[in-house]
Amino acid sequence: MTMTEGTRQRPTLGDVTSGTGPSGGAPRLLRRRSEDRRDAHEFRVGALRKRMVFVLVAIALCFAGILVRVGMLQTTQAKAYQAYTVRQRAKNETLPAPRGQILDRSGRPLAMSVASKSIYADPRAIVDPGRTVVALARVLGFSAKRQKALLAQLSVPSTSFVYVAREVETETALVVENLKLPGIGSIDETRRYLPNAEVGRGVIGLADVDGHGSAGLEKQYDRLLTGVDGQLRQIKGTKGRSIPSSRKALIAAVPGNDVRLTIDLALQYQTEQALMAKVNELGARGASAIVMDSRTGEILAMASVRRDPETDVVRVGAGNYAAVDSYEPGSVAKVITIAAALNEKKVTAQTSFLVPFRKKYWDEWLHDAEVHPTQSLTVHEILAKSSNIGTIFVSETIGPDKQESYMRAFGLGEPTALDFPGEARGILRPNAKWRGTENVTVAYGQGVAATAIQLISAVNVIANGGVYVAPKLVASIVSPLGKQGDTMPSASRRVVSASVASQMNFLMRDVVCSGTAKGWAGIKGYTIAGKTGTGYKAQRNGTYFDEQGRRAYYASFVGFLPAEDPKITVLVSIDEPPPGAAHFGANTAAPVFNRIARAAIVNLGIQAPTNASGCPSRTSSNK
Repeated sequence: MTMTEGTRQRPTLGDVTSGTGPSGGAPRLLRRRSEDRRDAHEFRVGALRKRMVFVLVAIALCFAGILVRVGMLQTTQAKAYQAYTVRQRAKNETLPAPRGQILDRSGRPLAMSVASKSIYADPRAIVDPGRTVVALARVLGFSAKRQKALLAQLSVPSTSFVYVAREVETETALVVENLKLPGIGSIDETRRYLPNAEVGRGVIGLADVDGHGSAGLEKQYDRLLTGVDGQLRQIKGTKGRSIPSSRKALIAAVPGNDVRLTIDLALQYQTEQALMAKVNELGARGASAIVMDSRTGEILAMASVRRDPETDVVRVGAGNYAAVDSYEPGSVAKVITIAAALNEKKVTAQTSFLVPFRKKYWDEWLHDAEVHPTQSLTVHEILAKSSNIGTIFVSETIGPDKQESYMRAFGLGEPTALDFPGEARGILRPNAKWRGTENVTVAYGQGVAATAIQLISAVNVIANGGVYVAPKLVASIVSPLGKQGDTMPSASRRVVSASVASQMNFLMRDVVCSGTAKGWAGIKGYTIAGKTGTGYKAQRNGTYFDEQGRRAYYASFVGFLPAEDPKITVLVSIDEPPPGAAHFGANTAAPVFNRIARAAIVNLGIQAPTNASGCPSRTSSNK
């Protein structure tokens, strides 16, 4: 076929390889394509280089940014992020303030706070509640009932805090911590500790696990004993445990005040031992005793013991029964009646009455403790022999208004100035409400009730020259800085004249020398003045007899020494001595008085006066 002019002929493979072509341009085409390939390759290499440079620059910039950021975190922003970290892992906790101590009169501790731990659980973090409870029970000695209750608490995952055990010994808490149980931890606390075991516990009282007074002086002086809590910041580790080195007190805790009592530790202990020995010997229900400074009203010992009805073990009472229990004082009240009649000048110590063994009042026969023929007895003898009928005759000389008035003046019918928690006011109804034989039996302590602290304060009027001085248990308050502030002296008031008190002093000496307490209360070399008393205990049925027709008694003795210049007044009361011959104040309470008085003589250094007269003569009671 003939090609037209201007039509290009496709070069053949031979043309290309030989470098020839229809128009002679084939070599130039090959060169151009080669150059195009070289340019494309160079472009690709250049683009790759640029991308690599860009990436490297970007990486360098990132590293530079990181370095700048790290530098900023370590320099200008370091404090801000440290604070943020602390806020995230730090926890502010209350720093408990140490509770103040309760001290005896010489500064020896009676109650104090010691370090302890409380074990807690976070149920949200506990993996296996059952195994956790079993592991804790082995260390903490939980009963099956307690384990069941704890398991129920730990099985509630929505709860964040549960107390496992409070006031645990530090060593025990360490054992628990070493178990490394998930969700189990401990916190620092304090617990109340009595360093002298049970000595004085009824007076001291109790503080609960949260450090609040709940009974006794712990409750009465809770505000003063309680300190001001501080604030503690500590850092938690990755497992939620505190880092000990991170602890820092933000606000220091302020300890509570110390309360210094008038109690003498040694005498308190000896008084409790004497009571426990007698209660065990008699098989009685319990006993109380008080030792008072005759001039100041300061309580040197105040003890109560009680037999546990379940175990039959006699222990120091958990309560201060000498202040919270009231009972009929029996013949001790005759001191008030006879002092009142003497003060009203209705009788003298030698005024005599014809006294029968028994006499009928209203529809009831009243009688003396011992059978005797109708006989003439002086007021002196009525007190020494503790005649009920004779005391009624003396009371009738002053009448019921004066009888009641003097009993109130001697401190009966109202709580004392101790203001002890739960202190009883006793029973002394207005004389207009006295019914039947109560109109006369009040004179010898039946139909009226008093606490031991009321009764000793009443008889102490005679020891203190006719002046009532309020009982006192707290000597001073000591601040955390050691500054001591003494409490106010006890309030006082005159009840009978000094001459009447002196006469009663001599009459009461004869009770010990030749009366009902002869051979029981006396101490060689010392003159003792005192009075016995045996009162009936009212039963739940409203009478003096139980369902078996038996009576129960309160047997007492109160006295002071040395009678020439009284230093101490001592009251002992035995609760429910056995019926029979051994239930009187003379043969149950007076021997305990003797033992306690001897201990007080040694502990307090009481010297017998050089003018000690011993037992009075018949005429000396007229002074």
